[in-house]
Amino acid sequence: MKCVLLVIIGIMNATVICMIFLIQATYPTLGPHIQKFYAPIDKAFGLLTDLLLNLAFIWKVHHELIANGLTKYRLLFNLNIAAIILSLSMDIALLVVVLVLPNSFIYTCIHPIVYSVKLAIELMMADLIVQVTQEQYQMPEI
Repeated sequence: MKCVLLVIIGIMNATVICMIFLIQATYPTLGPHIQKFYAPIDKAFGLLTDLLLNLAFIWKVHHELIANGLTKYRLLFNLNIAAIILSLSMDIALLVVVLVLPNSFIYTCIHPIVYSVKLAIELMMADLIVQVTQEQYQMPEI
């Protein structure tokens, strides 16, 4: 899974590099038109990648930890589902802004906020993973 993800994201990054440097340098008037069609595809790809990675994580937590009796990971599972919903809603909001609004100024304002919130979510989940794994006792059954 890691290698496939590396190749797919590498291809997407290579297309961005080609688009930014080659098209802008050779055909500067064509660049904004291509960007208008490419940006939603790029954002949708990011949304799909985020969704698949998060689903793979919660599937592993549920089927390999919780199902085998490690109930202390239930909190991690539940909070991760909430974090996934928040993260995906941020991705969807970014995609809607790219698709609907013709002015790129709003996207420029919202983009850093969205990715800062997503980073904060990932850091919170990393801290929670450390905290849950260091607990010695199981959570009581709910």
